[in-house]
Amino acid sequence: MVDDPAIKINNKPNYVKLINYFAILLAIIVVFRWWYYVYTYSVNVLYWDQWDFYDALFSDRNLWELFSWQHGPQRLGLGLIFTKIIADLSGWNTRYEGFAVAGIMCISMVYALILKNKLFNAISWSDVSIALIFLSILQYDIFVNTVFLAHGALPVLLILVYCSAWILDNRYIRYPAVLLLNFLSLYTGNAVLIGFITPVILLMELYYVYRVGSKHELFALITAIFVSVGSIIVFFHGYIPSHIIHDFKSGFFHYWNYPLYISNMFAKFIGLTNASFFIKSLLGFIPLFILLYVWTIHFKTLLLRPTIASIEVLSTLKVSWVIFILISFSFVFCIIAAMGRVYFGAWAGACSRYVTLLIPGFFGLYLHLVNLPLTHKKNILLFSYVFILILATFPLRDQDYQEILLTNFGKTEWVKYYLRTEDLQKTNQTIGWKVYPHDSNPTIKWKLDYLKANKLNLYLDSAR
Repeated sequence: MVDDPAIKINNKPNYVKLINYFAILLAIIVVFRWWYYVYTYSVNVLYWDQWDFYDALFSDRNLWELFSWQHGPQRLGLGLIFTKIIADLSGWNTRYEGFAVAGIMCISMVYALILKNKLFNAISWSDVSIALIFLSILQYDIFVNTVFLAHGALPVLLILVYCSAWILDNRYIRYPAVLLLNFLSLYTGNAVLIGFITPVILLMELYYVYRVGSKHELFALITAIFVSVGSIIVFFHGYIPSHIIHDFKSGFFHYWNYPLYISNMFAKFIGLTNASFFIKSLLGFIPLFILLYVWTIHFKTLLLRPTIASIEVLSTLKVSWVIFILISFSFVFCIIAAMGRVYFGAWAGACSRYVTLLIPGFFGLYLHLVNLPLTHKKNILLFSYVFILILATFPLRDQDYQEILLTNFGKTEWVKYYLRTEDLQKTNQTIGWKVYPHDSNPTIKWKLDYLKANKLNLYLDSAR
């Protein structure tokens, strides 16, 4: 990696080299560990929600039906299309879908590094933070539990590409690119949040352009706002709101637990799995308030920017836009998740799959630290940030590891026993594990028979 200019002020070249070598080695270890866990603990069997959203594959739907397919409160968009492609190529092998999720997170990591380099024109030892953030093993649910491309992995990649589109210099390319990504995101799982953030961002830009008095830009922005709102209207055409109404209605009566639920989400990200509920709830507020503080700084920067800006100011504004969008995405997700799931209890915020959707916010925090003036204070903050990220997942907490082992063991033993007996209820009772929560649902047995007849998924090995 290239030396960080902030470190050069110490005038200790050997020390700088040592730090750089350590950062490279750590990044390699993080990537290797990521793939080791994915390869070792993913199991080839449809699991939990997959039995439901795979209905689109069982019934052989067309491209638009796949793209607009609704599962719970979300449409699956690009996620289900990629799932269909992977399934067709692999014989519905969900291990390969897990590999795809892991691969997308690696692509997101590289893309984040490119985006950071585009903003600051430098690669630094502290960029190991990007590997630690994007390949945090604490998000093991996305490949060990229910493999769900549209839930976390694709939305993270989409928000990064969206940020890149937003900072394009040419508005004739910028706005169409933003609106296209906005439409794709609306239909792709949790990336739907981008679709509701976009009109707000466009209104902020409209306010600035109105102050500047640029009529051409004003017309382009008004058009973009109408298109973004129109995309939301199209999204809701044929939408079934029953799931979201049920979740939000249940969560409304537990509104006092929203902050605790969200603080537990942040506590999970920083590795407080083994801590008590009180400690997690308390310490989880620290990164939450830090991100809120950073978000406020960049919101004010964008809202109060000067009408006449130098090249340096424009460059700073690009950084602020990216940080503001990234943190906004994670914040909106936290609020929506709390509203829809808090009825399980505030402790449920410490969920592995939520870690993935906090990644944009923590990446935004890293960009903020990099953007600070070149001082010893900046060095200390960057060292501290990297150190905290290392402590978050090294070593993996025992409770997290046991959950990985238990899920892997339960799935593996269930498959073995079911292939011997083909008795769904007996398998569930004997193993003490289910791959679908509603075993009395007659469609689950029909789906298992379909997989057997076509030598798919868990029947792949028996076909060889």
